[in-house]
Amino acid sequence: MLSKSRLIVVVSMMLLIALALISITTTAQFGTTPSQYYTTQVIMNLENGQQNFTVPHVYQGDNNGTSINLWPMYLNPLLAGIYWNSTSHARPNQPVLELATSELLADLTELITNLNNVGNTLNSAINGIYSLSNELTSRQYNTAGVMFWNETYNGGLVKITIVGTYFNTLSFLKYLNQFLSIILSNMGIPPYISPLISLLISHLLSYAESSLASSFPPADGFEIYLFLTPTTWGISPAYNNSIPYTSTIAWKGTTYPSLIEGDVIYPQSSTPYIVVQWDPYWQIGNRTNGATGQWNVWVVSNTNGNNPSVDPSPSPNIGSLYAGWDGIGTGAFQPNPGDRINITVTYDPFTNTLTGVATDLTTGQSANFTLNLGNYYTPPSSGNYVFGVGASGGGYANWALLYVAVTQQVLTSAGANVVITEPTGFSAVPIWAVVVDAVAIVIIAISTTILIMSRRSRR
Repeated sequence: MLSKSRLIVVVSMMLLIALALISITTTAQFGTTPSQYYTTQVIMNLENGQQNFTVPHVYQGDNNGTSINLWPMYLNPLLAGIYWNSTSHARPNQPVLELATSELLADLTELITNLNNVGNTLNSAINGIYSLSNELTSRQYNTAGVMFWNETYNGGLVKITIVGTYFNTLSFLKYLNQFLSIILSNMGIPPYISPLISLLISHLLSYAESSLASSFPPADGFEIYLFLTPTTWGISPAYNNSIPYTSTIAWKGTTYPSLIEGDVIYPQSSTPYIVVQWDPYWQIGNRTNGATGQWNVWVVSNTNGNNPSVDPSPSPNIGSLYAGWDGIGTGAFQPNPGDRINITVTYDPFTNTLTGVATDLTTGQSANFTLNLGNYYTPPSSGNYVFGVGASGGGYANWALLYVAVTQQVLTSAGANVVITEPTGFSAVPIWAVVVDAVAIVIIAISTTILIMSRRSRR
């Protein structure tokens, strides 16, 4: 027979267990503190045929160090059909935001435009053929494009998520050659000029196939821009393709600050900002001592817009000729044209740490990194900043975006136009937790009743 004191202890322990289970469920339901909530703001969503741009934004394109307004360029479902049909992925109704094209296609576009002007036909054709033929002997095209938008930063963890893809310029030329007459007609090119363009495309394909250029891996990839504070430009139509900036090709060439980088845009900002680049040419097309992955990370200062500097300098991992963390991380992969690539870059201000993951959603291959910025970057305070997503066109790759979103940890009241992505109610509690709690509490109640009744029956 249980003594009175032992009975009290047993009942008390059962009640404590019940309270603990309730507490666990409450934590799963509501979170221990408000900082465990996260909000996600979709910046653009073109997935599954959608055409949603949800925030004001501006573009900046660069061609070999010179500002250009041909890209970034939105390709609606009709135009994007040409994009997708040149890959092995048939997505005829999937629009894209093409961030950067290869210089080959840029010059081809310019040539077609000039050919439409009868007075310049001969000179344009001659110059264009020389230019395009020379470009086919090189794998590196110096083009870049970025989309920027305003972001209200809450002071906590922040994550940028993008889904992008690319197509191969040479595959596109083959497709273009096959359906050229229809495409030129839809573009309004006069019939008497079309044969000249057809001849040009045939010559380009011959050069491409003879140089085995189609075997070049895609290069230079996507960039994420965090915490810009521009003072000489902003997110308004007046600054569309008119942002004060310097690109790497115009600054010190395409091998500084990193050995592998392509043409990267560095905008004006009154304070240092972070640029993270996933470049698939690392480890696939080139390697060097100290470079283990496919990521470049730079802390950029460019207060005037035309005189950037990059920290840390020299590069901690590849040496004195470079700056920033270059070719860092683990894992590497070479995506195929048309593969959807998911990239997330997360900044944790509490540890001053960056993490990034790039995943090929077709093959499942991935590349990642984790980096503590140390004294090279001071965590920013809450406030208004400009964020961005860009790409650099290299290795015959034309990079494009399908989706962009920003997820933030809620430390203060969340702004408008956001969606709570963490559990926010009883319905969000896992069913298993509810069932386990209910069963446990019933068992505890029955056991307690039996003990009490047993105690009374023995009196």
